[in-house]
Amino acid sequence: MSLHMDKRSQPRRTYLAEWARVITGAVGGMTLLALVLLVIATTRSLAAPIARPPALAEVVDLSIRVTTMPFFDPQPGLDSRTVYFNNSLGPDAILLDFEISGVPTLTLDVGPAWSNPARRYTSMGTPWQHLVVHAVQQSDSDSPTVPYSVTDALGESTGLVITFARDVVPPVVFTPTIVESSTALYPRGATLYYTNTAPVPQHFALAGYASDDEAGVARVSFSSALGHQPPDITGGFPYYQSSGYPIVPGQTAGGNIVATVVDRVENSATQVYTYVLDSTAPTVELDAPAAWPHPAPIPITWTATDTQSGVASTRLYYRRQSQDPGWVDSGLALGGESGIFAFAHALGITYDFAAVSIDHVGNASVLPEQGISVVVDPAHTYLPLVLSRYPPPPEGNITIAGGAQTVHGAAVDLTIDASVSIGTVTHMRFSNDGANWSGWEPYATQKSWALAGGTNGLRTVSAQFRGSLGGISGIIADRTFMVLNGSFEQGASVPGWVLRQSPLPLNIVTSVAERPSGSTPPPDGAYALLLGNPSYPCGPTGVPLGYAGIQQTFELPTSAQRLTFRYIIWSQDASSSGAYDRFEVYIQDTAVFYDGNMVNTGLDCAKWWRVPSQDNPVSGATSGWATATIDLSAYTGQNVTVSFQNHSRLDGWYNTYTVIDDITIEGNW
Repeated sequence: MSLHMDKRSQPRRTYLAEWARVITGAVGGMTLLALVLLVIATTRSLAAPIARPPALAEVVDLSIRVTTMPFFDPQPGLDSRTVYFNNSLGPDAILLDFEISGVPTLTLDVGPAWSNPARRYTSMGTPWQHLVVHAVQQSDSDSPTVPYSVTDALGESTGLVITFARDVVPPVVFTPTIVESSTALYPRGATLYYTNTAPVPQHFALAGYASDDEAGVARVSFSSALGHQPPDITGGFPYYQSSGYPIVPGQTAGGNIVATVVDRVENSATQVYTYVLDSTAPTVELDAPAAWPHPAPIPITWTATDTQSGVASTRLYYRRQSQDPGWVDSGLALGGESGIFAFAHALGITYDFAAVSIDHVGNASVLPEQGISVVVDPAHTYLPLVLSRYPPPPEGNITIAGGAQTVHGAAVDLTIDASVSIGTVTHMRFSNDGANWSGWEPYATQKSWALAGGTNGLRTVSAQFRGSLGGISGIIADRTFMVLNGSFEQGASVPGWVLRQSPLPLNIVTSVAERPSGSTPPPDGAYALLLGNPSYPCGPTGVPLGYAGIQQTFELPTSAQRLTFRYIIWSQDASSSGAYDRFEVYIQDTAVFYDGNMVNTGLDCAKWWRVPSQDNPVSGATSGWATATIDLSAYTGQNVTVSFQNHSRLDGWYNTYTVIDDITIEGNW
């Protein structure tokens, strides 16, 4: 931003000199006394029309700039604002160009910032232009609420407050996708598989979401590939989508394309997208009993594999020995990577079976010359009823995460228990949606599994078991609710949660520091979340007013019953007579829970109260962690936003902070 200066009248002595010259020429030999009297009278007549009322002290203009480091002033002109800077590459300086008006003498008071002390400057002139320089070292962090005040000779004053926020954190890129509308292209996450047999060029675009909690996202740029260079994206965030990259007929290239997300102070993050030629067809295997002794449909198990775009569908073919010269389409087709065809047969015939699998870009396997054979023996079609369930199907159950009602991430352990009346259980498979199954694998009683991704919500894992005689169980399932990062184990940026530091901070901690000594470990996992700052000094302005909080939106099933969490509060303030410093929980912006110190006597900077404790018991707990339970019956079947907040209110004297952990949603799953 460039500075501006109002043009002002020339000093009065310039007008006096000009008038003296004119008068001398006009009167010639007028005496010196007459000339002086005339000049005085003229001066009075000239001075009267330009008299002005004294101006109030004000900052006419303020421009902020730096020498080299990136910075961003999102709201220039506001009397209270935040300016972001990035000093990660080395020391620099922030320069503030003030233009000030008012009745001299003018005084500019500058508050301390980083290692720069408080300063005072004065001027006898108006308007007054003055440059304030704040040196910034590479190790310097935020400098909050730096005051600047201007006072004139009449005692009129004005001021502004600037928070200088260090932003060296790159933006976050999440949910990368590839956008296309062609059967010759198939995306799997950030990888695109393609065939080169389409008669005309096919196009795809790179997409995703980018966010930055501090200075904000400025642009997304894309690397050149396949003869195309997309323009930068400079707005519309958090979603971004590039222009289209072409896949031309006969294309064979594969490679990476990089999307670079840059925030407004030049921190950057990259997302790599990959494009791969897929010219390989899937492979498919069939399995069925060698003999089938009853009229029920023959169960034919199939498993297809494709290491690139993946299996789209598999179709069953049959051939009646001594009757059909070639393969006949059965009309049975299934999606996914495995399944069971139920083939209706005729009696007394030997069948050959084969299958064709097609991947997501149209590559198809080839029918073999020989398949598997099944003999349908009519001599056994009237076996006793006891054999009607032959081969016997296994039975069993699975349990997610030891039966936990809530999990805090997609990685879980399954506990498995299955048996069969005749023979043994030999194989098992799993699914997150009951339609797309993993391949058959040897039976075991434990299994590491990844729940379906996406946002938080109810998760289901289904299982099937296969016995040594070929029998296959029905679908067996278990459910749990996933609260993303509900135990804060996923890093300092607290992924899964929207952070609110306004202006109180929040941080991941490995324990709760007790007073006067000792510590308490988290109740779940290795980490917990601290809302607030235990180190704020007690005093008139020692603790900033505001709050620190996190929030997340939950899709509550109709069977949801309650929200639970664990917490510890340390406070110097009291909440027994009103909403002073305390910990609060909101659902849909409505307060549904609060807690804090309820001892309202003897407030002192040297005194801290704990929740839970003997003074502040919670449901019988006087030490360790308190447990809170909130009824969700009024919110079932809705998307609700839950917010956890630690507040500092009314005055800046006393400090309060809260540590939370193990957030769960429970119900009748």
